[in-house]
Amino acid sequence: SAHPQDHNVAQAGNDGISSLTWSPTSNILVSTNWDGGVRCWEVQESAGQVRALPKAQVNHEGQAPVLASAFSADGSTVFSGGADK
Repeated sequence: SAHPQDHNVAQAGNDGISSLTWSPTSNILVSTNWDGGVRCWEVQESAGQVRALPKAQVNHEGQAPVLASAFSADGSTVFSGGADK
């Protein structure tokens, strides 16, 4: 069951999330998924309501699981690693 402070994100993927990473410079959240996806959201808060707006998605080759992600120090680039080549 969801906790009152839990929030759902749209388009979270077709399988479990393997990692979550926040940008060091903005309200960008990146997830890596067992379905091979890397997804990015812009998280906004207004009047006590939190929204996660989908911004980008890429898939690793052959839908291999993606296990981790990291941002560059300036927050401009996301790196991801998984079980593909």
